[in-house]
Amino acid sequence: MSSLQIDETALTDPLLDPDTYAGDPFPLYARLRAEAPVARNDTLGLWMVSRHDDVVAVSRDPESFCSSKGIMTFEIGAEYATPPTMMHTDPPDHTRYRTLVQPGFRPSYMRALEPGIRARARALVDTIEAGVHGDNLVSQWFEIFDQQPAELFIIIHHQHATRAGTLICV
Repeated sequence: MSSLQIDETALTDPLLDPDTYAGDPFPLYARLRAEAPVARNDTLGLWMVSRHDDVVAVSRDPESFCSSKGIMTFEIGAEYATPPTMMHTDPPDHTRYRTLVQPGFRPSYMRALEPGIRARARALVDTIEAGVHGDNLVSQWFEIFDQQPAELFIIIHHQHATRAGTLICV
């Protein structure tokens, strides 16, 4: 690392702009890993961690780094009366929720969903006209992904309903 002072906010601000991801963000990721692997962004008042080992360490230390205050940059500092998703919880609550849903993510369940997902993806790709750019393409693609969690929940609920009573999805 150079002895020059790095403006970490200027370096990380592009990560807050959705247009960054419409292009090629990978050179920026590489620069962050090389120059500022743990960087402070003063625009939102948060820290950004870019090296795999550091990300893993953060994810395994809920006492120092919590998920309950937000997991997306636009949520940082948010206060929730109840967590909007299980991803917004920390142990021991997260562990309890994860134990409930984990069987629904077994490889055999995921393989069973693949034909339906592939069929939806093919049908969507078939609607795209070659060489034509559309503003609503992203929203169309999300149709596939919006439906999938509901199907997973139904499969998980079906598997657990007789053994565990009602499955609560947070």
